[in-house]
Amino acid sequence: MKKIKFLKSHNVDVLIVDEQGAEQIMMCIPNSASLCILPVRNVIPLILHYSLILRIFMHLSKNKKIKDALLFSLIDVLKPKVLITQIDNSNLMSKIHKEFPNKLTISVQNGYRCGLKYPNGSIYPVSVNAFYGFGDYEKYLFKKRGIENIDYVGAGSLSYELYKKQTNASSEIKYDFCFISQFEFTDNTDNPHHLICDEFNEKLFLSLTKICKKFGFSLAVAMKTEISEAGYFDELELFTSIDVHRTAKLIPNNSLIKKSYEVAATSNILITLNSTLGFEFFGVGKKVLFGFSNPTFDDLWDTHGSFKAFPDMNLLNNYTVESMLSKLNFLIDIDENKYIEITKNARKYSMNYSDDRTPSKLIKDRISKFLLNNKI
Repeated sequence: MKKIKFLKSHNVDVLIVDEQGAEQIMMCIPNSASLCILPVRNVIPLILHYSLILRIFMHLSKNKKIKDALLFSLIDVLKPKVLITQIDNSNLMSKIHKEFPNKLTISVQNGYRCGLKYPNGSIYPVSVNAFYGFGDYEKYLFKKRGIENIDYVGAGSLSYELYKKQTNASSEIKYDFCFISQFEFTDNTDNPHHLICDEFNEKLFLSLTKICKKFGFSLAVAMKTEISEAGYFDELELFTSIDVHRTAKLIPNNSLIKKSYEVAATSNILITLNSTLGFEFFGVGKKVLFGFSNPTFDDLWDTHGSFKAFPDMNLLNNYTVESMLSKLNFLIDIDENKYIEITKNARKYSMNYSDDRTPSKLIKDRISKFLLNNKI
């Protein structure tokens, strides 16, 4: 049963839609702007304001669903000039943009890496004023979807930027390899996307442990789950059952201190199927070997386009020990400067991050300019 959560009724400059991701979005808000966070998950947000009920009935009379009528009425009462969210594959912001075309609506990408055929993450035809994505790939997706009027900016990952600002940890290398887990904890055994992801995640890890055992490489696993989460012991048991020689150090996730980012940063080479974390570190020049370029995945996940600009050295087409070892040896031996030059176009295509033009700075500048030009 959903609980009621009351919000303050004062007018705001900026409304952050959704509490999830709000910590990162806060970096994008000018200090001078007033703001409110609107929760949209598992709660019913309300405001003690005399006009809220009237507004709800007004929107219902326009054939709006009750959920949308409440959302639009809350926006009517709060009167934000800017609405921003990190729900990148939801149609919620598209609805808001359509209802309030004179407000500035901004979506910030959180981790969508699939193409248009993937059923669990749609790109909606009615979009927002501005979308801050990872790189050029998303711009290609919008164009393919027929969305031409959106202002798209490839700015890299806001989550990675937050990690950079939070971390005081040394970047000294501790591990030769880091395997980024994409373990799926689900009871839905009929979901082909989860099943095939689990299957290839396990195959990838098995070959990697054999290589590390034989050649003495150090290996860390950046686990997907946290100790307190459902599924942690399932993930732990899975990797323990595969790694019979205890070659790898299994490191639980901790989102508060961004533990998975720390493990990746202190490893020489990252191995992953297609995790956002892998793309984030690839974008800043880390050596990454992706296993999701296998043709098996293309029909189910529609990911082929996300790798089309990548050099062959970063793509693992099969998971045999011999194939993986060949790719890893190449990445170990290649000169760092040469690697950076060869991957330049692929990094711009997939994760266009720069310390000189971070996502938060680009978004903050845009909001400031909009508020300045729309003073009452």
